Amino acid sequence: MKKKYNKRYITDGKRSQKEVLIEKEGIMNRVSENRERAGSISRSQQFCILLLCLAVVLPSLRAFSISAEAGVTWPVFGAGQPVLAYTANPEKKYPVYNKSHSKIKGLMLSSSSPIRIIAIDGKWAAFLYSTNGTTKTGYVPLSTFTAVAIPQNKETAQAETTVYRRDSGSKTAGRITAGSTLYTLASAGSRVQILYSVRNSSGNIRNWQMGWVNRSDHNKLLTVMGASTLRITGVSRPTVLQQGSFFTVTGTVSSNYNIKEVRVAIRNAAYNVVSKRYTSTNTKSFSLSLVDKYILFNKTTPGKNYYIIWAKDAKGKTVLMNMPFTVVKKTIPTAPSSGRAGGPSYFLGYDHYSGVNYKGQTSSSRRIAALNKAKKMVTIKWKCPMNFPTWYNIEGYYSYAKAKDGTVSTQFLKGKTYVGIPYSMKNHSYDNEAWANVIKKGYTWKEMAAPFYSSTYKTAAKGSDCSYFVYLCMRAGGANVTYQTTYTMSNGQYYKRIDKSRMKPGDVLLCSHHTMLFAGRVGSRYAVFESTSDGATTRYKLFTAAELAEYSAYRYKYW
Repeated sequence: MKKKYNKRYITDGKRSQKEVLIEKEGIMNRVSENRERAGSISRSQQFCILLLCLAVVLPSLRAFSISAEAGVTWPVFGAGQPVLAYTANPEKKYPVYNKSHSKIKGLMLSSSSPIRIIAIDGKWAAFLYSTNGTTKTGYVPLSTFTAVAIPQNKETAQAETTVYRRDSGSKTAGRITAGSTLYTLASAGSRVQILYSVRNSSGNIRNWQMGWVNRSDHNKLLTVMGASTLRITGVSRPTVLQQGSFFTVTGTVSSNYNIKEVRVAIRNAAYNVVSKRYTSTNTKSFSLSLVDKYILFNKTTPGKNYYIIWAKDAKGKTVLMNMPFTVVKKTIPTAPSSGRAGGPSYFLGYDHYSGVNYKGQTSSSRRIAALNKAKKMVTIKWKCPMNFPTWYNIEGYYSYAKAKDGTVSTQFLKGKTYVGIPYSMKNHSYDNEAWANVIKKGYTWKEMAAPFYSSTYKTAAKGSDCSYFVYLCMRAGGANVTYQTTYTMSNGQYYKRIDKSRMKPGDVLLCSHHTMLFAGRVGSRYAVFESTSDGATTRYKLFTAAELAEYSAYRYKYW
């Protein structure tokens, strides 16, 4: 018996055809009224139509492997996985619409038809089909489909970004909100094609939309997500502190996810809280210097204490640093027996230098001469002939000097070997040669211990401070400079400010209270030569960029 069809016609100017959907296996086939002339489309012809569709689409889109969710079977087209593959809801046939969202008469989509989606425009999905040898675009409601095959490059928006309908032109499709989940599909010219989530008022994903964003926005505002990279870096760790002394909180908490909470605390030997600061944040980087004023190391009591930093990010990862340190009772150095101590045997030459190879980062003979001078000032080695105090600073405590054997004390101890020139602002003009002469000649307690200004405490009376250290190095390199303090070095008389990224060995790092000579880069860290009360002597040290955030870079004008 001859099967009847609904009379829906498309006219191409020559003849009319009835269009119907044949079988569930194919995409869309047509049956001609004149079966003798046209005949039914075979399965091999259906397969050819499918290959034609893919041949048109695949060259313009980048292929990704598909990660199927539980209970979802994704259609696969041979060896090349589709960018996006949809399967229509089962046991149904759906009308196909044109660009104006009007139904195309007689054209239906079967629930078993695997198709390639080429765009999503609002609530509509566009796909390709072939009719009379011509490839055309059809539209169906996005609600037609049960799920979307997602590529594995999951990303998240860090700020609002404009989404465009096409890979060129100014017609927009809306905006991505911060926190939206994104999948990168392809790129064309200055734009990147993405699939992004749209959420409802409750924060749940309502649907997915496809569009294009400018490549610059994609690079700046989208971050590939995955395992958390939460970490704490650049932390200065106290080892021994004198009772009543201060210690500066430094370091950075960072993650590829937003940091939700940071806790910093000091606990005593009984693990009771001495001081603490708990901070909620919603950024990817948090400077621990923001809690410095709340963490009171000067309130600790003698004995064992704990410096604790804890952080948690939006991924749920936590990081803990628990750093024990010892607080000792405040002691005041006393004068030893009278007399002079020292001699040539107390000068031990220069210690081995294992720091950055600054000669490999600059070819300037003047810069190298300045750095050679700095190296000698930080590696001079000597044996202490008689006890004398370290620097007594404005915060009211003595610096800790570390001997070559690891002994730490608020005095330079008789018989111990030290490396570097003592820090002093009392008489700060000693370079390596001048200090070697002091040790060879010998000294008395009175010569090496004296109050600074109105202080009642005796402090290191000879040595070098930070600004004189830099001055002596620059003079050794031939710079025509006079001595300046850290307060006047930035006035432009001898030095010009530069970006840190342009620094070369021999340039200067400067803030209001300290200055250092830049020696070169070691990976991402900055190598410096300096004279500091923090270590009680001149020294070589590495710093992270975060630790140098308050410093600016300067260069001698004529180098």
